[in-house]
Amino acid sequence: PGDTIVPKWSVHALGYTGKPSYSSSGADGSAKHSPLIQSFAVFNQLQGRVTSNRRNLQTSSTPEPDYQSTISLSGIMIQGGGFSDYLYIDGTTEAYIILLYPSGQLGFTLVSPDGTTIDPAYATSNPSIVGYEDSEVFGSKIALYALINPAVGSWQIQVTGNLVLEPQIPFAVSGLLLQPAITLKSSLASPSVTSGTSLVFVAEPSDSNGPIRGALAQVTVESPDGTLTTLNLMDDGLTPDAYADDGVYTGSFITTSQAGNYRAAVSVEGTVPPLFSREVFVLGSVSAATATVNNFSDAPLDNDSDGLFNQLVISF
Repeated sequence: PGDTIVPKWSVHALGYTGKPSYSSSGADGSAKHSPLIQSFAVFNQLQGRVTSNRRNLQTSSTPEPDYQSTISLSGIMIQGGGFSDYLYIDGTTEAYIILLYPSGQLGFTLVSPDGTTIDPAYATSNPSIVGYEDSEVFGSKIALYALINPAVGSWQIQVTGNLVLEPQIPFAVSGLLLQPAITLKSSLASPSVTSGTSLVFVAEPSDSNGPIRGALAQVTVESPDGTLTTLNLMDDGLTPDAYADDGVYTGSFITTSQAGNYRAAVSVEGTVPPLFSREVFVLGSVSAATATVNNFSDAPLDNDSDGLFNQLVISF
């Protein structure tokens, strides 16, 4: 959950947008991402557009674009260090490959399946097929490439520690695909359980032909104390999986002694054609309360016969 970060050129491509701009400098940080939503100056500039002629505001019955996320790549970067790995991009008309990190300046380069090296200079020279932006978002750094009709295949991701201000910093890279043929839905059989009860994760990859079988499905769970645990989700018909080979992958996370929120990343990869990778984030909660109440009843009493209740008697 949160903001969907897209380059401004993709928003300005919408014909009905007004494309207003606001500039600030010096002590006035209103034009920055975080202060923007709290700036009275920005509000005053936009107020007329959103409070007048409300019945004439642009509306559309077109559903919002559906994006699916690839698996995430992550690591730790030091000054002068380097990282290289691959993301598989399957058929889509538009993809965003996004790098997130907390501070400093990391180099970010892509190599397409045909060997083309894509860096910020390449994006500047080829704006019809790739865009590049980097900025600060809520005190962290984000860099992204927007790819138009990207080639299907394995894209090499290269990250370098150009300016690392701390001894080391974490980073993560992922891809967003616009309306791909293959989608992933993931859920918990019960999103809230009591301590000691398993969280049961379910993953359902599919395409136009129906459920996708024979994939590799996993979930990585972060417990309230920060411990990470990875387990396989199976489609073998053994409990908790209901039916074998139906394209529904299931697994139980049994280590739920801690009360609190359990954050999880559910990932599925195609091991045979169609090749793909997808990731969905799921949140479960565990309560420490285990007491139950049986034979509960309540009875209001009007002791002085004035038509108003004076007491509520609860029995269990």
